[in-house]
Amino acid sequence: MFIKTTPITCNIFESYLEADAKIINFIDEISYKKTQMYTSFDALDVERDSNFKNLFLKLYSEWVVTFLKKVLKKQFKELQLLSIWCQKYEKESRHGMHVHHENTNYISFIWYVDCSEKSSNTIFYNPGHPYCSYFEGEVKPEKNKIIFFDSFIPHEVVKNNDTKRCVISGNFKIIK
Repeated sequence: MFIKTTPITCNIFESYLEADAKIINFIDEISYKKTQMYTSFDALDVERDSNFKNLFLKLYSEWVVTFLKKVLKKQFKELQLLSIWCQKYEKESRHGMHVHHENTNYISFIWYVDCSEKSSNTIFYNPGHPYCSYFEGEVKPEKNKIIFFDSFIPHEVVKNNDTKRCVISGNFKIIK
C-alpha cells in the first residue's frame, strides 16, 4: 500500500515598504464604491485597473520579485500581477471571511498604506476553516507593513475601530 502525506502550510510573510507619493496620489484620486467598506475593486473598469497595475509594477516590481524569491526560497520564471485594488475602512466597517483564489500558484498581498493603533487586525485561518481548525493568526496593521500570503488562506477584517485603515491588496500568479 502506498500512502502519501501532503503537509498543508499557511505561508504569511511580513515586511515593510514605504508608499511612494505617486501611489498615494493615485489611490486618493480613484473612485470608490461602498460595500462592507469603500473599495476601488471594479472588474469592469479595465482602464483604471491597467493604470493601477502599471503604476504598482513600475514602482515596486523589482522589490516584490526580490522579496518573494527570498521568502519562497525557490526560483520562478515570472510573476504576473493579476489584480490590484484599494480599500478604505470607516468606523465599524468590515470585510467578511474570504479567499482570493484557490490555486496554490497564486500569492496575495495586503499593504497597509495608512492606519492607526485602533485599526482592526486581519485574521487568517487555515484552509478548510471552519470545518477543521489548526491555525489562526492575526496581523496587526502598521503603516507601510506589507504581507504576502497564499491566496487560498481564508481571512477577514472584523469591525474596524477607526477611519484611517487604508490598504492596497492584490494577487500575483507565480509562473514556475
